Amino acid sequence: MNKSGAEAIPQFFYYFARLILIGMFIAVTVLQLFSFPGQFRFEASNGQGSQLARWGLTFMVGIWFLLAQVAILALWKVCRLIYENSLLTSNGVKWVNILSRILASSALYGGAVTIAAALITDDPGPVVLVATLTTFIFTTYIVSYFIRHQIFHQRHDG
Repeated sequence: MNKSGAEAIPQFFYYFARLILIGMFIAVTVLQLFSFPGQFRFEASNGQGSQLARWGLTFMVGIWFLLAQVAILALWKVCRLIYENSLLTSNGVKWVNILSRILASSALYGGAVTIAAALITDDPGPVVLVATLTTFIFTTYIVSYFIRHQIFHQRHDG
């Protein structure tokens, strides 16, 4: 590990962050493969909603979860590069760019999912949930944009 001149991140925090990211990846995968399809299957067995709406929402939510999985992978790489004190390398900048772009894509996609949910459902609960999640993702994207901007200027100024 390259810790030259910089305060080293405690190993405990690094491994704890990795453990949290593994847990998040597993949770997103379980939601993607079992929870949401199971919910839509339950609604179908009770005659709730239309078949087209269920398939459309299943596909839309599945894509959103795939974006989340890519973001978690990029965050895993960024955490490793920060721990190794090599975030300002070309590889580090690449992964920060990937993370920032996937968060931007997720925020835009979340806006589309929010609009679709508002048009398809008659219950405001899912719309509020999706809109809140989209706002969180958008806020995370804004923070990643600022970090990316700072890294870009440090690489070119220093």
